[in-house]
Amino acid sequence: MANLKHHLKKSNREYSVLVALIILGLLIFLWNIKPFINGTGCKFKFNSESESLKSQGACIDGILTSVVHQKKSGRIYTKKYIWGYWGSDIFLYLISEKWQRTINSSSEIDIDLHDFEYDHIKLLSAKIFKSSDGKIYSVYDYPIDLIHEDNIIGKFGFIDYEPKFVGVE
Repeated sequence: MANLKHHLKKSNREYSVLVALIILGLLIFLWNIKPFINGTGCKFKFNSESESLKSQGACIDGILTSVVHQKKSGRIYTKKYIWGYWGSDIFLYLISEKWQRTINSSSEIDIDLHDFEYDHIKLLSAKIFKSSDGKIYSVYDYPIDLIHEDNIIGKFGFIDYEPKFVGVE
């Protein structure tokens, strides 16, 4: 009988440790996907421009649709992302892309390899900042350094933070 009590105590301890590990794993998982959970509350329209790209689109219920025009090559495509937003961090997970106009390889356009840098990236992240004059900028550093000046109307998520002010003029 004493042996059975000892075995049950050990079994309860192992069960408690297992439950604690499962709860800890679930909390870590939820913490990591919280931007995407928050992002399901997005409802905004945007247009943005950088030296090489011009894009416009909208985010509704966590899905961001963006039509991108690459200035130098003339390529035009539509991409859909799962939108994640927390604080001043943006996360974009690519779910589909459709090409409206591709590059004509027989043309004499000088092809810029930077145009292709984002083609096969599944997960992008950026920071959003607000300048003293009220303009909003998103800054990407992978796979290439890129700064977009964004015109955004609407909310980024359920918890919609105001982008941080930085001294960008």
